Amino acid sequence: CYLEGQVTDLSNGSPINGANVSILTTPAADLSDVAGDYATGVADAGTYSVTYSKFGYYDSTITVALTNGNLVVANVPLRPLQRVSMTINVVEAGTGNPIPNAAVILTETTFGNQAPYTANGSGVVTDPNFIGGSYSVIAGKWGWVTQEVVLNINQPTNVITVTLPKGYYDDFALDFGWNMSSTANTGDWVRGEPVGTTGGFGNTPFNPDFDIVTDLSDQCYVTGNGGGGIGDDDVDGGEVTLRSPLMDLTGYQVPVLRYYRWFANGGGSGAPNDSMRVEINNGSTTVVVKRLFGTNLNTWVRDTMIISNYIAVTANMQVRFIAGDYPQGHVVEGAVDGFEVLDRGAVSIDNPLVGAGELSIYPNPMGDRGTVRYDLGAGVTSGSFELCDMLGKRVYMQALTETAGQFALKLDLPAGAYMGTLRVDGQAVKTVKVMR
Repeated sequence: CYLEGQVTDLSNGSPINGANVSILTTPAADLSDVAGDYATGVADAGTYSVTYSKFGYYDSTITVALTNGNLVVANVPLRPLQRVSMTINVVEAGTGNPIPNAAVILTETTFGNQAPYTANGSGVVTDPNFIGGSYSVIAGKWGWVTQEVVLNINQPTNVITVTLPKGYYDDFALDFGWNMSSTANTGDWVRGEPVGTTGGFGNTPFNPDFDIVTDLSDQCYVTGNGGGGIGDDDVDGGEVTLRSPLMDLTGYQVPVLRYYRWFANGGGSGAPNDSMRVEINNGSTTVVVKRLFGTNLNTWVRDTMIISNYIAVTANMQVRFIAGDYPQGHVVEGAVDGFEVLDRGAVSIDNPLVGAGELSIYPNPMGDRGTVRYDLGAGVTSGSFELCDMLGKRVYMQALTETAGQFALKLDLPAGAYMGTLRVDGQAVKTVKVMR
């Protein structure tokens, strides 16, 4: 039983490329081509519902009677979704100053379609012909902390402000221009969603199949990402180097570097002898602050260190991750995610636990739902989060059983101001004001 036809735009009659055509209750489906044409079918005659869908258009479902050996032609027009005007202002927390040339990505929450933008010199993104809907908005720039808000962009005119705190942070949801170089034959550093490789050596994972779960995207930097067998596209016959953009840390009292890294090394002949090392350069001097040598870890591990304990702090700081494959031919894979540098000295130390944790709640202001992102601090494995109104009445509490993570916050509360607090051993280590 054959079904063919063309999918077009109802407003102007032009063909729609990439429309999904699905015969419901069956696996039969097709995508329309550049001419809007599609062709599909089923083995059994009958009456079927067929749905036509494409991002930017309302779905359309029709009923067709299909019979064996016969062709049914169904030409279906799709009605475009509402087009709206959208303006996004990216500004700095505290000062409200615009952040020029900030990167912004909008991801539609139903279809997953992404719309990337770069803010102008005034920190503004404008699109007068934007497709309305529900979106995740991620904005960031090197030197500021990337933020995400989830909202509906469906009014005729939408003006959105995304506020970024100062700081060096990169979970690689956005491309901030890290530099890569290589002397190896394969396994160069790439930014993307990691493609896992597993097999051999006890069916151990070598290339990670996922990034860290506490960040804003599924992206990280990984050495080679071609998938395939366990030894495909790993670091082979040399070194691959990943360099951060430069950082001015001269205003930091106690600059702390934190990141997650993955290192896998094994197989081959003899004991594994390859390495992954982390270096810090201040413009004139380079020091090694971490070295993983001939070690098969195969998991995400977080490192935390005070930079000034290793090297003099300048206005030209850079962190480098170097994975190397040396003679004897072992499998080598590395990855980096959740990179940040924060100033522990900028927080009061009257209570030694204060400033040890990190807490953010977004979006802020918050509707009926939001996201809480936390880090209890190095060596702390349990704590709690609580939300109180301005009279001190607790309206929500959640136990935390991991050092770092995030969770959804769904609340039916009156409009107003609330205080979110991170606690360790009953002591408040971080407090954030959030508006409802």
